[in-house]
Amino acid sequence: MLLGKRMNGEASAEELAELELFLENKPSALPNRAILEALIQLPIQHTEKPDIDNTWNLLSSNILLQQVANQEDEIKRKTFFLRYFKPMAAAASIAAMLFIGIYFFYNQRSAIKENAAPQNEVATRAGSRTNILLPDGTKVWLNAGSVLNYKKDFLTNRQVTLKGEAFFDVAHQKKNPFIVHCGNINIKVLGTAFNVKAYPQDSQVETSLLRGLIELTTDKDPERKFLLRPNEKITITNQKEISSTSPKKDETALLKDAYSIGELTNNSRIKMPEEVAWMQEKLVFTGENFKTLAGRMERWYGVEIEIADSKVEELKFTGVFDSLNIVQAIQTLEFSCNNKFLYNIHKNKIVIKPKS
Repeated sequence: MLLGKRMNGEASAEELAELELFLENKPSALPNRAILEALIQLPIQHTEKPDIDNTWNLLSSNILLQQVANQEDEIKRKTFFLRYFKPMAAAASIAAMLFIGIYFFYNQRSAIKENAAPQNEVATRAGSRTNILLPDGTKVWLNAGSVLNYKKDFLTNRQVTLKGEAFFDVAHQKKNPFIVHCGNINIKVLGTAFNVKAYPQDSQVETSLLRGLIELTTDKDPERKFLLRPNEKITITNQKEISSTSPKKDETALLKDAYSIGELTNNSRIKMPEEVAWMQEKLVFTGENFKTLAGRMERWYGVEIEIADSKVEELKFTGVFDSLNIVQAIQTLEFSCNNKFLYNIHKNKIVIKPKS
Protein backbone atom coordinates (compact mmCIF):
# COMPACT_ATOMS: atom_id res chain seq x y z
CA MET A 1 0.00 0.00 0.00
CA LEU A 2 1.16 3.50 -0.72
CA LEU A 3 0.40 4.54 2.85
CA GLY A 4 2.72 1.89 4.23
CA LYS A 5 5.35 2.64 1.58
CA ARG A 6 5.08 6.34 2.30
CA MET A 7 5.57 5.89 6.04
CA ASN A 8 8.62 3.73 5.31
CA GLY A 9 10.00 6.22 2.81
CA GLU A 10 9.62 3.78 -0.10
CA ALA A 11 7.07 5.56 -2.29
CA SER A 12 8.37 6.87 -5.58
CA ALA A 13 8.05 10.38 -6.98
CA GLU A 14 5.64 9.18 -9.69
CA GLU A 15 3.28 7.62 -7.13
CA LEU A 16 3.31 10.73 -5.00
CA ALA A 17 2.64 12.91 -8.02
CA GLU A 18 -0.43 10.80 -8.83
CA LEU A 19 -1.63 11.12 -5.23
CA GLU A 20 -1.12 14.87 -5.21
CA LEU A 21 -2.98 15.21 -8.52
CA PHE A 22 -5.82 13.12 -7.11
CA LEU A 23 -6.07 15.42 -4.08
CA GLU A 24 -6.17 18.52 -6.25
CA ASN A 25 -8.99 17.14 -8.41
CA LYS A 26 -10.94 15.58 -5.51
CA PRO A 27 -10.54 17.82 -2.44
CA SER A 28 -13.42 16.17 -0.58
CA ALA A 29 -12.71 12.58 -1.49
CA LEU A 30 -10.88 11.74 1.74
CA PRO A 31 -11.71 12.65 5.36
CA ASN A 32 -8.35 14.05 6.37
CA ARG A 33 -6.50 15.93 3.65
CA ALA A 34 -3.98 17.36 6.13
CA ILE A 35 -2.68 13.89 6.97
CA LEU A 36 -2.24 12.97 3.32
CA GLU A 37 -0.50 16.23 2.53
CA ALA A 38 1.84 15.63 5.48
CA LEU A 39 2.63 12.22 4.01
CA ILE A 40 3.51 13.84 0.70
CA GLN A 41 6.08 16.06 2.43
CA LEU A 42 8.02 13.09 3.87
CA PRO A 43 11.40 12.22 2.23
CA ILE A 44 11.09 10.19 -0.96
CA GLN A 45 13.00 7.06 -1.82
CA HIS A 46 13.36 6.96 -5.58
CA THR A 47 12.67 3.73 -7.44
CA GLU A 48 13.28 2.70 -10.99
CA LYS A 49 9.65 1.85 -11.76
CA PRO A 50 6.34 2.72 -10.04
CA ASP A 51 4.26 -0.21 -8.77
CA ILE A 52 1.08 0.71 -10.65
CA ASP A 53 0.99 -2.62 -12.53
CA ASN A 54 0.60 -4.63 -9.32
CA THR A 55 -2.22 -2.38 -8.15
CA TRP A 56 -3.90 -2.71 -11.53
CA ASN A 57 -3.63 -6.50 -11.45
CA LEU A 58 -5.37 -6.58 -8.05
CA LEU A 59 -8.23 -4.45 -9.32
CA SER A 60 -8.60 -6.13 -12.65
CA SER A 61 -8.90 -9.61 -11.09
CA ASN A 62 -12.52 -8.73 -10.13
CA ILE A 63 -13.44 -7.10 -13.43
CA LEU A 64 -14.89 -8.96 -16.40
CA LEU A 65 -13.58 -7.52 -19.65
CA GLN A 66 -15.66 -7.89 -22.79
CA GLN A 67 -14.21 -9.80 -25.68
CA VAL A 68 -13.12 -7.53 -28.46
CA ALA A 69 -12.63 -8.17 -32.13
CA ASN A 70 -9.16 -8.45 -33.54
CA GLN A 71 -9.59 -5.32 -35.66
CA GLU A 72 -6.72 -2.92 -35.49
CA ASP A 73 -8.83 0.08 -34.48
CA GLU A 74 -10.42 -1.86 -31.57
CA ILE A 75 -6.99 -2.90 -30.32
CA LYS A 76 -5.83 0.73 -30.49
CA ARG A 77 -8.94 1.85 -28.56
CA LYS A 78 -8.34 -0.80 -25.90
CA THR A 79 -4.67 0.16 -25.58
CA PHE A 80 -5.63 3.81 -25.24
CA PHE A 81 -8.23 2.99 -22.57
CA LEU A 82 -5.82 0.88 -20.48
CA ARG A 83 -3.08 3.46 -20.74
CA TYR A 84 -5.18 6.10 -19.01
CA PHE A 85 -7.43 3.96 -16.83
CA LYS A 86 -4.67 2.05 -15.03
CA PRO A 87 -3.14 5.13 -13.31
CA MET A 88 -6.64 6.35 -12.40
CA ALA A 89 -7.58 2.97 -10.92
CA ALA A 90 -4.31 2.82 -9.02
CA ALA A 91 -4.95 6.27 -7.56
CA ALA A 92 -8.48 5.25 -6.56
CA SER A 93 -7.09 2.10 -4.91
CA ILE A 94 -4.51 4.15 -3.06
CA ALA A 95 -7.24 6.54 -1.87
CA ALA A 96 -9.41 3.66 -0.68
CA MET A 97 -6.55 2.04 1.18
CA LEU A 98 -5.61 5.36 2.76
CA PHE A 99 -9.20 5.90 3.86
CA ILE A 100 -9.35 2.43 5.43
CA GLY A 101 -5.96 2.95 7.10
CA ILE A 102 -7.00 6.30 8.56
CA TYR A 103 -10.35 4.90 9.72
CA PHE A 104 -8.78 2.01 11.62
CA PHE A 105 -5.98 4.24 12.93
CA TYR A 106 -8.40 6.65 14.59
CA ASN A 107 -10.70 3.90 15.88
CA GLN A 108 -7.76 2.02 17.36
CA ARG A 109 -6.40 5.24 18.83
CA SER A 110 -9.78 5.98 20.42
CA ALA A 111 -10.01 2.47 21.88
CA ILE A 112 -6.50 2.72 23.31
CA LYS A 113 -7.35 6.08 24.85
CA GLU A 114 -10.42 4.63 26.58
CA ASN A 115 -8.64 1.53 27.84
CA ALA A 116 -5.54 3.37 29.01
CA ALA A 117 -7.63 5.81 31.10
CA PRO A 118 -4.71 8.15 31.78
CA GLN A 119 -4.68 9.45 35.33
CA ASN A 120 -3.11 12.15 37.45
CA GLU A 121 -1.69 11.01 40.76
CA VAL A 122 -0.72 12.95 43.85
CA ALA A 123 1.03 11.08 46.66
CA THR A 124 2.61 11.87 50.00
CA ARG A 125 5.23 9.71 51.63
CA ALA A 126 5.19 8.82 55.32
CA GLY A 127 6.15 11.84 57.43
CA SER A 128 4.88 14.47 54.96
CA ARG A 129 1.62 16.26 54.17
CA THR A 130 0.56 18.42 51.25
CA ASN A 131 -2.36 20.33 49.70
CA ILE A 132 -3.42 20.67 46.06
CA LEU A 133 -5.99 22.48 43.94
CA LEU A 134 -7.92 20.25 41.54
CA PRO A 135 -8.85 21.53 38.03
CA ASP A 136 -12.45 22.29 39.12
CA GLY A 137 -11.32 24.48 42.03
CA THR A 138 -11.71 21.81 44.74
CA LYS A 139 -9.10 22.07 47.50
CA VAL A 140 -7.57 18.87 48.85
CA TRP A 141 -5.25 18.33 51.81
CA LEU A 142 -3.43 14.98 51.86
CA ASN A 143 -2.20 13.43 55.08
CA ALA A 144 0.98 11.33 55.32
CA GLY A 145 1.21 8.12 53.29
CA SER A 146 -1.76 8.94 51.04
CA VAL A 147 -2.45 8.64 47.31
CA LEU A 148 -5.09 10.51 45.28
CA ASN A 149 -5.90 9.65 41.64
CA TYR A 150 -8.16 11.39 39.14
CA LYS A 151 -8.59 10.95 35.39
CA LYS A 152 -7.81 13.40 32.58
CA ASP A 153 -11.53 14.00 31.97
CA PHE A 154 -12.00 15.15 35.57
CA LEU A 155 -13.70 18.43 34.66
CA THR A 156 -16.66 16.57 33.13
CA ASN A 157 -16.46 13.50 35.38
CA ARG A 158 -15.51 14.60 38.89
CA GLN A 159 -14.39 11.30 40.41
CA VAL A 160 -11.29 10.63 42.49
CA THR A 161 -9.82 7.55 44.15
CA LEU A 162 -8.24 7.84 47.59
CA LYS A 163 -5.95 5.57 49.56
CA GLY A 164 -5.10 7.18 52.88
CA GLU A 165 -6.50 10.33 54.46
CA ALA A 166 -7.63 13.58 52.86
CA PHE A 167 -9.73 16.63 53.58
CA PHE A 168 -11.86 17.92 50.69
CA ASP A 169 -13.32 21.39 50.27
CA VAL A 170 -15.38 20.70 47.15
CA ALA A 171 -16.25 23.38 44.57
CA HIS A 172 -20.03 23.41 44.16
CA GLN A 173 -21.41 22.21 40.81
CA LYS A 174 -25.10 21.37 40.95
CA LYS A 175 -25.18 19.18 37.83
CA ASN A 176 -21.76 17.60 38.24
CA PRO A 177 -21.42 15.71 41.56
CA PHE A 178 -18.04 15.05 43.15
CA ILE A 179 -17.44 11.38 44.02
CA VAL A 180 -14.69 9.89 46.18
CA HIS A 181 -13.94 6.17 45.85
CA CYS A 182 -11.98 4.62 48.72
CA GLY A 183 -11.86 0.85 48.67
CA ASN A 184 -15.47 -0.39 48.58
CA ILE A 185 -16.90 2.92 49.76
CA ASN A 186 -18.30 5.67 47.52
CA ILE A 187 -18.93 9.21 48.78
CA LYS A 188 -21.08 11.52 46.65
CA VAL A 189 -21.25 15.28 47.29
CA LEU A 190 -22.01 18.56 45.51
CA GLY A 191 -20.41 21.39 47.47
CA THR A 192 -19.06 20.05 50.74
CA ALA A 193 -16.19 20.13 53.23
CA PHE A 194 -15.38 16.71 54.70
CA ASN A 195 -12.56 14.42 55.82
CA VAL A 196 -11.99 10.82 54.72
CA LYS A 197 -9.66 8.46 56.54
CA ALA A 198 -9.28 5.27 54.49
CA TYR A 199 -5.88 3.66 54.87
CA PRO A 200 -6.05 0.13 53.35
CA GLN A 201 -4.24 -1.41 56.33
CA ASP A 202 -6.64 0.09 58.90
CA SER A 203 -9.62 -1.86 60.21
CA GLN A 204 -12.03 1.05 59.73
CA VAL A 205 -12.89 3.77 57.23
CA GLU A 206 -14.04 7.06 58.71
CA THR A 207 -15.80 9.98 57.01
CA SER A 208 -16.37 13.24 58.90
CA LEU A 209 -18.57 16.07 57.62
CA LEU A 210 -18.01 19.73 58.45
CA ARG A 211 -20.21 21.47 55.85
CA GLY A 212 -22.88 20.47 53.34
CA LEU A 213 -24.32 16.98 52.83
CA ILE A 214 -22.84 13.57 52.02
CA GLU A 215 -24.38 10.50 50.41
CA LEU A 216 -22.40 7.37 51.17
CA THR A 217 -22.81 3.86 49.76
CA THR A 218 -20.74 0.66 49.72
CA ASP A 219 -20.17 -1.84 46.93
CA LYS A 220 -21.25 -4.69 49.23
CA ASP A 221 -24.55 -3.03 50.16
CA PRO A 222 -25.34 -0.56 47.33
CA GLU A 223 -29.05 -0.26 48.17
CA ARG A 224 -28.29 1.19 51.60
CA LYS A 225 -27.56 4.93 51.44
CA PHE A 226 -26.30 7.01 54.33
CA LEU A 227 -26.84 10.77 54.51
CA LEU A 228 -24.50 12.74 56.75
CA ARG A 229 -25.17 16.21 58.10
CA PRO A 230 -22.65 18.75 59.41
CA ASN A 231 -20.78 17.73 62.57
CA GLU A 232 -21.50 14.03 61.95
CA LYS A 233 -19.16 11.18 61.09
CA ILE A 234 -19.68 7.62 59.94
CA THR A 235 -17.34 4.77 60.79
CA ILE A 236 -17.44 1.66 58.61
CA THR A 237 -15.66 -1.57 59.36
CA ASN A 238 -13.34 -2.52 56.54
CA GLN A 239 -15.12 -4.93 54.15
CA LYS A 240 -12.26 -7.42 54.49
CA GLU A 241 -12.70 -7.38 58.26
CA ILE A 242 -16.42 -8.17 57.84
CA SER A 243 -15.80 -11.37 55.86
CA SER A 244 -13.05 -12.63 58.17
CA THR A 245 -14.59 -11.79 61.58
CA SER A 246 -17.54 -14.20 61.69
CA PRO A 247 -18.11 -16.22 58.51
CA LYS A 248 -21.06 -18.10 60.06
CA LYS A 249 -23.08 -14.94 60.72
CA ASP A 250 -25.56 -13.64 58.14
CA GLU A 251 -23.79 -11.17 55.83
CA THR A 252 -26.67 -8.65 55.99
CA ALA A 253 -26.42 -8.56 59.77
CA LEU A 254 -22.67 -8.16 59.56
CA LEU A 255 -23.05 -5.20 57.20
CA LYS A 256 -25.59 -3.61 59.54
CA ASP A 257 -23.20 -3.98 62.47
CA ALA A 258 -20.37 -2.50 60.41
CA TYR A 259 -21.90 1.01 60.29
CA SER A 260 -21.76 3.53 63.09
CA ILE A 261 -22.86 7.19 62.90
CA GLY A 262 -21.96 9.70 65.60
CA GLU A 263 -20.84 13.26 66.20
CA LEU A 264 -17.40 14.72 65.64
CA THR A 265 -15.07 14.68 68.64
CA ASN A 266 -14.49 18.26 69.78
CA ASN A 267 -11.31 18.68 71.81
CA SER A 268 -11.15 21.72 74.09
CA ARG A 269 -7.36 21.63 74.12
CA ILE A 270 -7.04 22.20 70.40
CA LYS A 271 -10.37 24.03 69.80
CA MET A 272 -11.25 21.96 66.74
CA PRO A 273 -12.61 18.48 65.94
CA GLU A 274 -10.00 15.80 66.50
CA GLU A 275 -10.84 14.31 63.09
CA VAL A 276 -9.28 17.27 61.24
CA ALA A 277 -6.56 18.30 63.73
CA TRP A 278 -3.92 16.73 61.48
CA MET A 279 -4.38 19.65 59.07
CA GLN A 280 -2.92 21.89 61.81
CA GLU A 281 0.07 19.54 62.29
CA LYS A 282 -1.44 18.04 65.45
CA LEU A 283 -1.51 14.30 66.12
CA VAL A 284 -4.39 13.78 68.57
CA PHE A 285 -5.14 10.51 70.40
CA THR A 286 -7.73 9.73 73.06
CA GLY A 287 -7.66 6.44 74.98
CA GLU A 288 -5.70 4.82 72.17
CA ASN A 289 -3.69 1.65 72.75
CA PHE A 290 0.02 1.71 71.95
CA LYS A 291 -0.30 -0.71 69.03
CA THR A 292 -2.80 1.51 67.18
CA LEU A 293 -1.00 4.71 68.12
CA ALA A 294 2.34 3.26 66.93
CA GLY A 295 0.83 2.66 63.48
CA ARG A 296 -0.29 6.30 63.28
CA MET A 297 3.11 7.50 64.48
CA GLU A 298 4.84 5.47 61.77
CA ARG A 299 2.89 7.38 59.09
CA TRP A 300 3.15 10.69 60.92
CA TYR A 301 6.92 10.62 61.43
CA GLY A 302 8.02 8.29 58.64
CA VAL A 303 9.58 5.71 60.96
CA GLU A 304 9.19 2.02 61.80
CA ILE A 305 8.08 1.11 65.30
CA GLU A 306 8.37 -2.44 66.64
CA ILE A 307 6.73 -3.31 69.95
CA ALA A 308 8.28 -6.49 71.31
CA ASP A 309 5.69 -7.25 74.01
CA SER A 310 1.90 -7.72 73.86
CA LYS A 311 1.36 -6.09 77.27
CA VAL A 312 3.11 -2.94 76.13
CA GLU A 313 0.92 -2.92 73.00
CA GLU A 314 -2.16 -2.60 75.23
CA LEU A 315 -0.94 0.47 77.13
CA LYS A 316 -3.40 3.33 76.54
CA PHE A 317 -2.54 6.96 75.91
CA THR A 318 -4.34 10.29 75.59
CA GLY A 319 -2.65 13.44 74.38
CA VAL A 320 -1.59 15.73 71.53
CA PHE A 321 1.71 15.77 69.66
CA ASP A 322 2.16 19.35 68.51
CA SER A 323 5.52 20.19 66.92
CA LEU A 324 7.27 17.30 68.69
CA ASN A 325 9.90 15.25 66.90
CA ILE A 326 9.86 11.45 67.12
CA VAL A 327 12.33 11.27 70.03
CA GLN A 328 10.37 13.81 72.05
CA ALA A 329 7.13 11.96 71.26
CA ILE A 330 8.51 8.59 72.48
CA GLN A 331 9.94 10.20 75.62
CA THR A 332 6.56 11.82 76.34
CA LEU A 333 4.80 8.45 76.08
CA GLU A 334 7.43 6.79 78.26
CA PHE A 335 7.00 9.44 80.96
CA SER A 336 3.18 9.38 80.83
CA CYS A 337 3.04 5.62 81.59
CA ASN A 338 5.56 5.83 84.45
CA ASN A 339 8.43 4.38 82.43
CA LYS A 340 6.79 1.02 81.76
CA PHE A 341 8.83 0.48 78.61
CA LEU A 342 12.29 1.06 77.21
CA TYR A 343 13.10 2.13 73.67
CA ASN A 344 16.04 1.88 71.31
CA ILE A 345 16.38 4.02 68.17
CA HIS A 346 18.56 3.01 65.24
CA LYS A 347 18.23 5.22 62.17
CA ASN A 348 14.50 5.23 61.37
CA LYS A 349 13.58 2.12 63.38
CA ILE A 350 12.39 2.22 66.99
CA VAL A 351 12.18 -0.92 69.13
CA ILE A 352 9.94 -0.82 72.21
CA LYS A 353 10.55 -3.34 75.00
CA PRO A 354 9.00 -3.80 78.46
CA LYS A 355 10.98 -2.50 81.39
CA SER A 356 12.37 -5.45 83.32
